[in-house]
Amino acid sequence: MTAIEWLLILALIILAMIVKSRYDARRWESRRRYWLQERFGTANQDEYYQKRYEMIDYYHRNRHHDQEPLDDITWNDLNMEELFRQMNQTCTGMGEEQLYDVLRSPSADPGTLKRRSDIADLFIRDERLRDDVRYHLSQLGKLRDISVYSYLSALFEYEAKSCVPDVIMLVCIIVSIGLMILNPTIFVVIFFVVMAVNIGSYFARRQDSKAYIQLLSYLVRMVDIAKFVEKDISGRGLKEEEAVLAGGKKQFKKYGWMTAFLASDTTMRGDLVAMFLDYIRMITHIDLILFRWMMAHAKAHQDTLTDMMGMLGYLDMCQCIASFRQWKEGWHYPELTESGRAKKPFMKMEKIRHPLLEDAVDNSLYAERDVLLTGSNASGKSTFLKTVAVNAVLAQTIYTVTADRYAAPFFRIYTSMALRDNMFAGESYYIVEIRSLKRIVDAADGDIPVLCMIDEVLRGTNTLERISASGEILYELSAKNVLCFAATHDLELTKMLEKVYDNAHFEEQIQDGQIYFDYKLHKGPSVSRNAIKLLGIMGFEAGTLDAAEAVAGYFEKEGKWPVFVRSAGNGGKG
Repeated sequence: MTAIEWLLILALIILAMIVKSRYDARRWESRRRYWLQERFGTANQDEYYQKRYEMIDYYHRNRHHDQEPLDDITWNDLNMEELFRQMNQTCTGMGEEQLYDVLRSPSADPGTLKRRSDIADLFIRDERLRDDVRYHLSQLGKLRDISVYSYLSALFEYEAKSCVPDVIMLVCIIVSIGLMILNPTIFVVIFFVVMAVNIGSYFARRQDSKAYIQLLSYLVRMVDIAKFVEKDISGRGLKEEEAVLAGGKKQFKKYGWMTAFLASDTTMRGDLVAMFLDYIRMITHIDLILFRWMMAHAKAHQDTLTDMMGMLGYLDMCQCIASFRQWKEGWHYPELTESGRAKKPFMKMEKIRHPLLEDAVDNSLYAERDVLLTGSNASGKSTFLKTVAVNAVLAQTIYTVTADRYAAPFFRIYTSMALRDNMFAGESYYIVEIRSLKRIVDAADGDIPVLCMIDEVLRGTNTLERISASGEILYELSAKNVLCFAATHDLELTKMLEKVYDNAHFEEQIQDGQIYFDYKLHKGPSVSRNAIKLLGIMGFEAGTLDAAEAVAGYFEKEGKWPVFVRSAGNGGKG
């Protein structure tokens, strides 16, 4: 066969591959768009492991925050990782990391919160815009087990080796192709020898910079995706966001034709053209040559690149807020006001609900003073504390609450709830509890008021010292720039603190040997005393219950506890 015939056959093969690739790409796009539409407005079902959370946390830990973020105790008390996981319908690694950072960083800036909310509302109203942006962002996707921001920092510090050997290999393959065309019978062997050498050396040359090529490939795709997203949002009132993407597009427009040679998405679509380009890379080393040039260019314009990446993540995070609002029917905007130290912080809540609980019972409360909650175990005290705190976080992060009304000043939010012994540091539960409470007391002197949730103050010590010390701590907090919600079983505190704390309680009903909770908040301190009755429900003998009631009655009458004594064959108390 002549060289022309060989070239014609090759051209037909390439044409067939292009046609098949376009067909596959359209099918993939259709399926992808449908999948994204189905996920929007639902809880994310993906499972996360601890290493992934640590990776996502990188951006938050290395970013400057104008206001103190939620500390680890509060974040863990409120189970915010689970809320983040279920809310996370982001399409990119940058959006995922920004969403995590936003949820950990309550803001006191009305403008910042309103802007996030307005963009989220736009995504809710304009379904076509939302679908287009989500589709294009999903083409960028997420890096597995890699923080985009951590590797971006590493990329800018990486010193690439010389590309001279790769250029020589590229020249050799071009020369061998030219010789083969002139005389295929003689030089075809030379071509295959050069190709084998190039492929063999490719993986050795690539190994040193493999991870960085992966990230740069991601950044190159990001530049390409930014062009589509800029077009999507054009004319939608997002001038600032559009300008950032346009600036990045202008600075990195040279990357356009290089995308195919550096980035491969065969794992995503099984694209035949992309698979063909994989072999082109191995034979020519073109990606290694482009990598070194593009590295130098990216370092020279890293601020523009970082801004563009941040803006794509920001838009991704905003569409995720829109998804959460679609998921949580009955959500509302919060009513947030600035408050100094001149007056007591307040909170108005109407039908407030926990966002993670199905068929959650709603509660309402107007708190003009600190609040002391009483009630039996499992009656709803801890859940109510978490409900209020989580909604306070959502109000100051995504400008969304799962309540009919939430009105409050901007807060710094602290909790002291799900504590445990720190055996590795050799600290008892009581020491851990003291440290947790002390951090709240120390934070209470700032200009921005503190919202704190305390569950069972000082439960780790004896009754006498617990009541006296916890009464003093709660009294001290009431005099500071704090709105405190505290749950307790110590009914003595309701009397001790009635001048500075409002009392509220949860109730239970015992019917036919069963206990029922309505999880509704009631005014005033708890008046029921069902703990002993619950012993009976759980199978304790009637004699034990009667004796326990007698002991309780003795204490109420005499103001002291009886002494338990035992004689031979008889039991008694005196």
